[in-house]
Amino acid sequence: MNKKLKNKWVKSLRSSKYKQGRYELFDNYNDEYCCLGVLAQVAGVPTEKISHAGCYDILQKVGISAEVQNQFVEFNDLRRMSFNQIAKCIEQRKDWKNP
Repeated sequence: MNKKLKNKWVKSLRSSKYKQGRYELFDNYNDEYCCLGVLAQVAGVPTEKISHAGCYDILQKVGISAEVQNQFVEFNDLRRMSFNQIAKCIEQRKDWKNP
């Protein structure tokens, strides 16, 4: 993952701009995002496309494999980690490729 995008993602997760939600990349009704929905937003994916499953392909293009996406789904939805906790995991992760 590009270091600049990674830093922008972490900063966005820690900001108060995004309300955390569960089980959807973006919940238009409640204006809530999962951590991967925030990544899609900061990567430039239009909001109306974030709620669609095709967004996962876009995330792979920015350096988030399906396996890593599943880990972050677990953090956000199953373990119910806060955005701040997830941001710490992102910062500590060393195995992403930098283009």
